[in-house]
Amino acid sequence: MFARSNLQISFSVEANSIEMMRHLAMSEGYLTFLTPFDIAFESRMGRLVYVLVREFQSDTQQLMLIGGRRNISDFASVFVENTRAVMRDMTD
Repeated sequence: MFARSNLQISFSVEANSIEMMRHLAMSEGYLTFLTPFDIAFESRMGRLVYVLVREFQSDTQQLMLIGGRRNISDFASVFVENTRAVMRDMTD
């Protein structure tokens, strides 16, 4: 993608902290690879913009909640439903 655009980039930071990557992306001269969910607040505030990378579009990720008991609690069930609603709203 960068080669086709004649962009010269250098990798200067490698991290697994979403918070750190968000802050770097809001700084001048940095970009990062995050999901729309990772930058939802900053996107609504106009601080970050999500740009879809078509080459990654076919890779589907799954979100799983794993617990120690067979049946989840009422609290966990409400959490799951609210999380689904938020994620569904973000993809619309």
